[in-house]
Amino acid sequence: MSTKIRPFDPKDSDYLVEILKINKQYSYPNVDGPEAMLRVAKCEAAVFLVAETDSRTVGCIRATYDGARAMIHLLSVHPENQNQGIGTKL
Repeated sequence: MSTKIRPFDPKDSDYLVEILKINKQYSYPNVDGPEAMLRVAKCEAAVFLVAETDSRTVGCIRATYDGARAMIHLLSVHPENQNQGIGTKL
């Protein structure tokens, strides 16, 4: 099983919302929902990466980068894929 890290694609939104809900990280749809994901993806200071295993979206990380430091705002991996190093790769 190989995990690929790639940039967010709008088609990932539904899968990511599902993962966030399962992990109880979806408290604020205005901040974490599909529309917010699109805004983050367009922001030049944001880093929004997705983990994909066997062509299935299994996690994501959202962060900001100021040229010297990054601040992680959200990291989430589907429970079935946790403890496999995916969060570390992200």
